[in-house]
Amino acid sequence: MASDQIAEAEGVLSQGPENPLLALSAAELERANQLRAFVGEDAQTLPLRELVERVEGALRDGDKAVLFLYQRGVTARFEAMPTDHYGLRESTRDPHERRLLTTLETLRDRLNERLIDPVKQARREREQAEAREKRSEAVGLIGAVAATSILHERYGPRPAAGTYLHTPEGE
Repeated sequence: MASDQIAEAEGVLSQGPENPLLALSAAELERANQLRAFVGEDAQTLPLRELVERVEGALRDGDKAVLFLYQRGVTARFEAMPTDHYGLRESTRDPHERRLLTTLETLRDRLNERLIDPVKQARREREQAEAREKRSEAVGLIGAVAATSILHERYGPRPAAGTYLHTPEGE
């Protein structure tokens, strides 16, 4: 049924992006837990220039536990930044800070890329594209059924070969 297809598609589409936490082994997860307070504090309190340098260093080193912690910390820092009524970060008025924030956003994207399995991510994106297509088809089917029902109420039943494109006799 179309409503079941829509519900199934919505379930697939409601799944967020791949969870970087799932990329860590048990040992990496334990290491991340040990470093969480230190890296988290750095991500929240360091001046942007130093934070950019730390994240660049973490990317060079490739320690997945540290990459994960910086990814979370940098994301949390961005989310905590106040925005103006246009949705822009208030601190972006200073050109130097704006450049650092842009660099940090790029580094955050690189952190995500390093943590998320590209094969799994591609599969998820393909599944979501298929779900969007199925949802669109189901919504179209529901719309066609609703239109037919309205026309049936307005003009009465028609034989299967007849269509509602023609007006009834006498109109």
